[in-house]
Amino acid sequence: FECIATLCGPAERVTVVAISPDAAQVLTAYVGGTARLWSTDSGECLMTLEGHHRGVIGASFGPGGGRVLTVSEDSVRLWHTG
Repeated sequence: FECIATLCGPAERVTVVAISPDAAQVLTAYVGGTARLWSTDSGECLMTLEGHHRGVIGASFGPGGGRVLTVSEDSVRLWHTG
């Protein structure tokens, strides 16, 4: 195996990791209430998803990859990413 990217997000515990259906993006979620969308090609953070008041405990891509669902103890949010 070969490491092709290291994704450096906030200094808090990662709770969820998901890869998009086309493998072009990675979604990471954090105990602090945010999630981040990353490019698998460049390793750059494309977007930070903010709005939860509690830690994000679930996250996934929609079937087409253009939407992301995040879940915390306080809310469920649907995001348009494309």
